[in-house]
Parts: sequence; C-alpha cells; structure tokens
Amino acid sequence: MTDPHPLLHPPRLAEALLRLFAPPGEFGQSMLGDLQTLMGLFAVVALTLGAVGLYGVMSYGVAQRTNEIGVRIALGADTRDVTAMVVGQGMKLALIGVGVGLVGSFAITRVMSSLLFNVSATDLVTFASVSALLVLTALLASYLPARRATKIDPMTAMRSE
Repeated sequence: MTDPHPLLHPPRLAEALLRLFAPPGEFGQSMLGDLQTLMGLFAVVALTLGAVGLYGVMSYGVAQRTNEIGVRIALGADTRDVTAMVVGQGMKLALIGVGVGLVGSFAITRVMSSLLFNVSATDLVTFASVSALLVLTALLASYLPARRATKIDPMTAMRSE
C-alpha cells in the first residue's frame, strides 16, 4: 500500500525542500550548512539573553539586599559566605530551570524523534552537555553580582537606611 501523501512526512519533506533550494551538484550541503549556522546563532543569542536576564535578577536582588549584606559583613561574615549566599540563590534558580527543561524535553521526545536525523531524541550526551553549559553560564551570571556584593561597605549600607 503506497502512501497517498508522501511529502507530509517530515524526513521526506525536508529532503524535498533541500533538493528544491540547494544548488545543483551540492544537494544538502549549502542549505543545510546555512540552517545549522542559523540555529547555532539562535542558540547563542538565547544563551546570552538567559545569562543577561539572570544577571539582571541577581543584581537587582543584591541591590535590594544591600543593607542586609552590609549588616552581615559588619557582624563578621566572610566574603566567601556572602559570595556563597548570592551564588547559591542564582544556582537554585538555574537548577530549577534546568530541571523543568529536562522534564519538558524528555516529555516531547516522541514528537521530536520524527524531526531529528542521525541523532537519538534521548541523546544523553546532548542533554548532559547542554545542561552543564546552562549551569556554567548561570554560575558566571550569578558570580558577578556576588562579587559586587562582597565590596559593599558596611557603614555606607547602614547609613543609607
């Protein structure tokens, strides 16, 4: 029995589109390379936006808690303690986000398996490396406000109240 709509299946549709748009003799090389470059660019932009967003949230939190952090430093808190407190809050947000993202990713693997070529929908190396990259980016984005929090002068923080 032949399929009445052979182009409606994603692999066949993608192959037909590649044949349509690829230059003669270069089937699937120029268009596919451009598509991969575009997707990579989108991934870098998304990662940068996420890092900037987390940095903004953490910076705002540090600015709101300037008095508290100043009191902690005045009472003898070490810079390592203040850094751990701020970075810990950022990492908690990041780990919750990565956890929710992993659950959502595993939930849609059945749909994605028909759209992926030469890779499994549950490729553990991909899941682990992307999760590690996101956690490292979040660590950097929360470390910068934490470093700024350790520079708070206790006397200035208490006077501002």
